[in-house]
Amino acid sequence: KGDIKKLFFIAVLLGTSIFTGVFAFSYWRLKTRTPQAYFEAGKAYYDQGKFSDATIEFMNALKRDEAHRDSRYYLALTYISQQDLGSAIRQLRTLLDAYPDDVEANLRLGNVYLFGGSFNAQFYGEAQKTAQAILAKDPQNVPALILTGNALAGAKDFSASVEWLEKAIALAPLAPQAHHNLGSVFASQGRLSEAGACYRRALALRADDPVVQ
Repeated sequence: KGDIKKLFFIAVLLGTSIFTGVFAFSYWRLKTRTPQAYFEAGKAYYDQGKFSDATIEFMNALKRDEAHRDSRYYLALTYISQQDLGSAIRQLRTLLDAYPDDVEANLRLGNVYLFGGSFNAQFYGEAQKTAQAILAKDPQNVPALILTGNALAGAKDFSASVEWLEKAIALAPLAPQAHHNLGSVFASQGRLSEAGACYRRALALRADDPVVQ
C-alpha cells in the first residue's frame, strides 16, 4: 500500500508540474506574441469565414498595438461580414483618425454609409462627404466618383448622379459597375432605352473579364 501511495503522489506531482509548465508556456507565448502574429492568425480565420475567431485575433493584435492598421481594417471587415455595421463604422473611424489619408479605408467607410442609407437617408450625405474627401486630393479616383454617384442616386438627386457616374465612365470606360449603376439611375428616371444600353454594356464587360468568369 505504501508503494501505491508513493506512486500516486509521484504521478500527481508530475501531472501538476506538467500542467504548470504548459500554463506558464502558454502565458509566456501570449505575452510575447506580436501584433503581426495575431493579425496573421486572424486573417487566416477571416479567409475561412470564421469571423468570430477572426474578431478575437484582431482584437488581441490591437491590445498589443492600437495603431496596427491592418488588424483594425480587417476587424472592420469582419464586423461587416457579420452585418454589424455600427461596429464596422466605429473601427473605420478610429483607423482614419490615425491614418486620415487611407484611401482604401475611406472608400470602405463610404460604402458602409451607402448601404446604411437604405435604413437612414442621412447616411447618403455621409457617403458623399467621405467620397469628396478622397476626390479633394485625387479628382480622378474612379471608385470615389462612383461612390458619389451612388450616394446622390440614393438621395434621389438623379441628374447629379448621372454626371458623376459619367465622369467615372469617361476615366474608366471598362468599369462594369459604373455602367450598371448608371443604368439603374436611368431606369429610376424612366429612361429605359438608355438604361438597357448601360446594362448590356455592363454585362458585356463582365463577360470579357476573366476574373468575373
